[in-house]
Amino acid sequence: MLKTLKLASIALLTTATGLLAAPTTAKPAGMPVGPATRPVAAAVVTPALSTALPFEKEVIALEAAFKKNNAPTGGVLFYGSSSIRLWKGMKEDFVGVNVLNHGFGGSTAPDALRYFDRLVVPAKPSTIVFYEGDNDLKKGRTPEQFLGDVQSFVQKVEAKLPNTKIIILSVKPSPSRIDLMSTQRKVNSMVEGWIKQSKDPRVTFVNTFSSMLDAKGQPRVELFGPDKLHMNRDGYKIWTKLIGLLPSADSAATVVNK
Repeated sequence: MLKTLKLASIALLTTATGLLAAPTTAKPAGMPVGPATRPVAAAVVTPALSTALPFEKEVIALEAAFKKNNAPTGGVLFYGSSSIRLWKGMKEDFVGVNVLNHGFGGSTAPDALRYFDRLVVPAKPSTIVFYEGDNDLKKGRTPEQFLGDVQSFVQKVEAKLPNTKIIILSVKPSPSRIDLMSTQRKVNSMVEGWIKQSKDPRVTFVNTFSSMLDAKGQPRVELFGPDKLHMNRDGYKIWTKLIGLLPSADSAATVVNK
């Protein structure tokens, strides 16, 4: 009688508190036993997790600066890797132009796609100057993969910023990455060919590669800083000239080869 009462009490208690577990099917010996079936709560992104994402701290800083400075929208957004980030004289090089520098990293094209909604869309730029590929190729990504990322970037712009023009800068040569020059040429040719074929009046390709080579076809050392990867002021002057001389893309995609 006492045993029956205890069992009844336990049954009432577990039913009242919702702790009665569904019966489980025995697993064959040697197989791991999975957790009991129950609704799984959505993962919570903590600050620690968010800052573990590539370049997240830099992106947060760029977002904060954009809001703090109440940066005007509708200008020219420079977006991409460290070759953009380190362009310290950008405002002086484009006097009278509303320019915004959202370069970050060490980034690659997938990083640029990841942060598109946070670093590009809020600026509502009239024009985006886009530079990636340098680090993509160094990390072993193929020209085909990079071209796919460029196409994805253009699609994102067309979907969320349909009136925005896009200037795609070619992958630059550099003394520290001479071993990648043939791959750089290939990827530049592929991107250029795709833009020509697309005939999209909003998309422009700028070939910076040729202007950064000497008479022997090697990267001009005088255009680079001590690391022989990032440009000095002379290198950025070339970029400024090429971007500044772009004709208006009114009727067809424009390819500039200097």
